[in-house]
Amino acid sequence: MQHGGRLLPLLCDQTKPAEVAAAYVQAERELGPSGVSVQNAGVNTIAKVENLTEREWELNLDPNAERAFPCQGAIRRVRASGTRGRILSTAWCQPRDGVIFTPYCAASKFGVVGPLQSQAREVAAEGTTVSAICPDPINTDIWDDDRVRGQMRGDRGAGELTADWPVGIPMKRAGVPAEVGARVVVLASEVTAGIIGQTISVDGGLVMS
Repeated sequence: MQHGGRLLPLLCDQTKPAEVAAAYVQAERELGPSGVSVQNAGVNTIAKVENLTEREWELNLDPNAERAFPCQGAIRRVRASGTRGRILSTAWCQPRDGVIFTPYCAASKFGVVGPLQSQAREVAAEGTTVSAICPDPINTDIWDDDRVRGQMRGDRGAGELTADWPVGIPMKRAGVPAEVGARVVVLASEVTAGIIGQTISVDGGLVMS
């Protein structure tokens, strides 16, 4: 969380409401009333359907879809302080277009969009906005996943899918983290007060819907 030029990194298990609440209390003690909350976490299991386990289902759903707890915590703090909040989640491209060999992750990311729309309707009249961004592909270490996926498809060697993917994107390149960060900054500002309950892609045109 950031306030007045100060940055306060907070780590908590977002599937545990008590830890989330404690993180907000700490942030407000050191920085002042909560105004902007960004839920950014994720787990991705790459496997064929018949090889997935119940435990892997839990590992994907818990951190990915249980982000309702941080949103709940943020809404509580914003309401208590009487401020107008900006509550954002990251959802990847999966709510737009399910990616092969990642059905559990797809289910969890689809599970981000419905709750945020419901929450957005609840708090919109109070001046608080709830939305999400879908970044993909972004040039980070998570691209190691695509090397595995390419091998599983059987038509790509190690690293070839990662190299080929941007070719089919209108922008013709992968994005960079700074582009995602810039979108978060814009959505967290007052100029986007009319953007409510939206899921906005940062994907170079990968999915246009």
